[in-house]
Amino acid sequence: MSTLLQEAPAAKAEKAQDSSHWYEHTNAGWSPLYTPEKSFTLREARKAQKEGRKIAPSVTTIFKALHKQMLLDWKVQEAVKLAYDKSCTAIKFGRDEWVDSIISEASNSSRGAMDLGTRIHSAIEAASAGQGYDADMEQYVVPAMREREGLVSLSVEECVGNTGFGYAGRCDEFFHGLVVGDNKSRKTRAGKKVASYETDSMQLAAYGFAKWGTDFLTSGRGVIFVISTTEPGRCEKVWVENEEINAAFDGFVALTGVWRYVNGFDPRTP
Repeated sequence: MSTLLQEAPAAKAEKAQDSSHWYEHTNAGWSPLYTPEKSFTLREARKAQKEGRKIAPSVTTIFKALHKQMLLDWKVQEAVKLAYDKSCTAIKFGRDEWVDSIISEASNSSRGAMDLGTRIHSAIEAASAGQGYDADMEQYVVPAMREREGLVSLSVEECVGNTGFGYAGRCDEFFHGLVVGDNKSRKTRAGKKVASYETDSMQLAAYGFAKWGTDFLTSGRGVIFVISTTEPGRCEKVWVENEEINAAFDGFVALTGVWRYVNGFDPRTP
């Protein structure tokens, strides 16, 4: 095996760490250690822990230890579609240069979807707080706010975590009655059900337990607001009931163990 092939996995792992989110727990509560301009890496987390600080990865960072076949399939499909559309340009490049260009453009497409999702989340956050937001986002915000009717907001974008299991994160919204809310912007197809992933319920369960502890596992539930990016005006409210919440939390706790093993880092503290 060549040196290049042997080094590739390590290089990819380091790149993945750079895009991870981390939080710190102090007497004031949980706060993010990353900014839009700079990530906080596993290497920095190790150093901070040695200094006696309480550091924990985000829920979504822990999800990186989970194989997501549906997401992988989507990325492959996007790359293949792009390759098909640009196949006539292959003769202008060498093979490797052409492959690199396809991967780069497919990645840019994925980033574009993420950027739109971020803008939608920010607009909904502002609307939930009674603030103004980008008018271009109104087609996504109005139906999302309509689905919130009957729910009483407790907090928006609150940072929570659990030192015992070693995780943290920023929850889209907590509602009165032990209800955790999460906004998901996704592509949809007319007449088809909205996409659902195992990590949706796991994320709700992790945030709910971090906020309310065992009370949430006893009688809490979650709600996902799926905002369509391909059918503007469509938003569906999907409830995650208590039984599924408990099963999802069991799965999440198991995944934290996998993450600790894979990364050789234990963020748990008493």
